[in-house]
Amino acid sequence: MPSLIVRILGVGILLVGCRKVATQQQCDAIVDRYIDLVVRATPDAGPPDEAKKKVREMAEADEDFRSCTVHVEVAQYDCAMKAMSPEAIEKCLE
Repeated sequence: MPSLIVRILGVGILLVGCRKVATQQQCDAIVDRYIDLVVRATPDAGPPDEAKKKVREMAEADEDFRSCTVHVEVAQYDCAMKAMSPEAIEKCLE
């Protein structure tokens, strides 16, 4: 019968292996999607390129977006990419 330590290590390895976090490329895609949805939702925000730049700067300054590859799981990424509004993306990432 395996010792308690071996069983605990085995469970720990399984738990770490089950938690799949988003890659940097996926995190960048979330930011791009978020920016597109914000710009579409606020047409009076000015020229699209300027609005996108402002939203990107805000996103890059946000700690949650910067630590995306640590905290965002693949399931949250999938949800965010299907979201139809900025608010829906935010809800996916909660």
